[in-house]
Amino acid sequence: MTEQMTVWPTSRQEEEDAPTIHFVFSASGAGSLYQVLQQAGKGDLVLDCGDDYSFGPIAPPDPTARIQWMAEHVPLLSITPEEWSLPLDHEFWDTAMSVEGRRVVWMSRRSVREYSGFLQWVWRLGSESYDVVDITDTEACWQDDSGKVWREKVGGLGSFNPDHVDMLALLDQAKPLPRAQRDHYRDIWRRLRAENAALRVFDGTDLVSAPITHFDEVLMSLATDRWRKALSLIGDMLTKAGISFTLDVSFDLLHGRIRALVEQGCLEACRDPDDRWGGRVRLKSASG
Repeated sequence: MTEQMTVWPTSRQEEEDAPTIHFVFSASGAGSLYQVLQQAGKGDLVLDCGDDYSFGPIAPPDPTARIQWMAEHVPLLSITPEEWSLPLDHEFWDTAMSVEGRRVVWMSRRSVREYSGFLQWVWRLGSESYDVVDITDTEACWQDDSGKVWREKVGGLGSFNPDHVDMLALLDQAKPLPRAQRDHYRDIWRRLRAENAALRVFDGTDLVSAPITHFDEVLMSLATDRWRKALSLIGDMLTKAGISFTLDVSFDLLHGRIRALVEQGCLEACRDPDDRWGGRVRLKSASG
């Protein structure tokens, strides 16, 4: 939502009549993938969808309803409808539907943004052919200064470090979705579209709908009677509450909720609450 669609051509792009195109739902993931493909000398393209389907209406009759929702609930974006995702959405999906080369889509069920984007992909592409790289259970290999090696699962393509994951080996595992699995994903997205809630979140098993207030209780529990930067409060979501704003929820959405809590009188703000770096907040009761 906050990013522009990125097209990452490799040095051999012009030599390919119908190059492989990789479709991803993370700007940082697109950068990592591009880097690996370039180093391998592959003539592929990488396209990032700038939209984030983990929040906002996903089945509005008029797509501009999604734009209006963002203007109300994610004011940090500071963009006009003309600048937002309507043309971005069309460009990404028009390319996905019309490309003549091989389509490869990267997905993870451990990242709410990447999983939501992938479900939208399965929904929109219908019976079109494409290959999938499912990185849900991919592990990164790490080594400390003492030589000790350990492995841990990565959250999504956006959290990949190419030095710790063999992305080319993952690409070799790309394969079409079996029809039953495709239908399963479509059923999940059909349910979520019918509910058309403000948020999609993990319930420990899969994505479920949630209200816009879903993270408010956690935010309030981390606020204190001392002034602190809104950025610090959001940081505590990761360090103390175990909620990642790269895997579980959008950073911009959380900041939008802090602003809403200020407007509701639950928190009070010092300086501009829309300034993510300098705005400070505290519990409203602290002022007496």
